[in-house]
Amino acid sequence: MVMSSTVSNAQTMIYYTYDASGNRVSRGTTIMLTRSATMEQETISETLNPVKKVYIKQHPTIDRVIINIDGWTSETIASISIHNISGYRLYQSSLKQAVTEIDLTTYAPGNYILQVTTDDNKYTWKIIKN
Repeated sequence: MVMSSTVSNAQTMIYYTYDASGNRVSRGTTIMLTRSATMEQETISETLNPVKKVYIKQHPTIDRVIINIDGWTSETIASISIHNISGYRLYQSSLKQAVTEIDLTTYAPGNYILQVTTDDNKYTWKIIKN
């Protein structure tokens, strides 16, 4: 009977990549396996769910806000909510496409909180309506 043993050690490293503006655009995992019997090293690299970038336009605004989500796919789950400064929710909706326009003409001038939630993050802005 021949018996052999192999001892494996694994080290996991998580890394992020950023665009020129400093926004995180992806997250990846590298798993390094070292087997002592053969002294071989194996690196497995995989990119996981790229982080979406969310932009807003028309800020400050008098009538509307445009929300643009880079990295949108048909599987993206996203929603938006607008709150007044007291925290009362005034608007909530699911987003169905990468670019969405929100009509604010019925809102009084003032400050509002816009929150966009995607399947990988939550983004919050203070909106000024003139």
